[in-house]
Amino acid sequence: MKLAPELTSILITLLVGLSSLAQADQRSAAGATRTSVDYGELPLLLDLRDDFVTIRYTPGSLDRAARLQVAFRDLVKNLSLWTKQPRASIVYLLSREEWLRLGVASPYGFPGIMAGNRVVLPAWGDAETAKSWRGYLGGVLPSVNKRNSLRGTPDADASLVASQLISEVAVARVHLSQSGIVGTEPWVDPFVAHLAVVSSWSKNKDPRKTEVAKIYSRISQSAGGAGAYSFYDYAPGLPPEAWLWYQAQFFEGAVRLERRRGWPVIKSVIKRGSKRGGTLRAEELLARFPELVIWQQEVFSDWR
Repeated sequence: MKLAPELTSILITLLVGLSSLAQADQRSAAGATRTSVDYGELPLLLDLRDDFVTIRYTPGSLDRAARLQVAFRDLVKNLSLWTKQPRASIVYLLSREEWLRLGVASPYGFPGIMAGNRVVLPAWGDAETAKSWRGYLGGVLPSVNKRNSLRGTPDADASLVASQLISEVAVARVHLSQSGIVGTEPWVDPFVAHLAVVSSWSKNKDPRKTEVAKIYSRISQSAGGAGAYSFYDYAPGLPPEAWLWYQAQFFEGAVRLERRRGWPVIKSVIKRGSKRGGTLRAEELLARFPELVIWQQEVFSDWR
């Protein structure tokens, strides 16, 4: 079974997802980091620059770098406005060999976070990323147009499309972290990053939300569906399938809140944190937005 071509197109422009994602996730199996890195270990990287997103890419991956830059630009623009802290995002696009050389702890095919809050993404898919993502997606990879193939087999390229779901959230979370917006409980940072992405799509009238929801639904179902994990067990060290399940639930909660309150809700959340020196208190979010309590009760095992 293959996904519709239009879904593939939507996902390819998505290129993004989750991980300065808070210091907690940065050390997790699916979103880890190193505390110090010598970027001089990568002397051959090329730069694709603009005012909002700079992609440092391995030779041969310019097409993917250009797509990523376009996909991230509106999000970074919006976050710069909402946090009132304009800053450019720097993203590294690496081969598997470069990934291993730098010691990125995240599996190749996931976003990683390196020292200096640099998002690190895979430049290409391969047989291993295809196998992993087929499992995370319940046995089905997105279809890809062979004429738009970046490199390798269609399945390898399709695994990149799937992994790009979480890359935009990674960019959002790094930006929020650099702006000093940090939650008091582990779930707050990834949730707010999802909310930023969803709100940015709505603000810019981007149609991706519905189709992306289908992909997250498949990720969730593949890992056990609603109630598979506890709300309180989200923590460092989760295996990739569990980490992805939680991202699917955070996305669902963000969609519910944005649908009920409108995209400016992200500005309200960021402002709430800014008033407290950047601290977003979990209990205050739940009290201020009771729809989040309903979300908790419907998707996590603690209330089922």
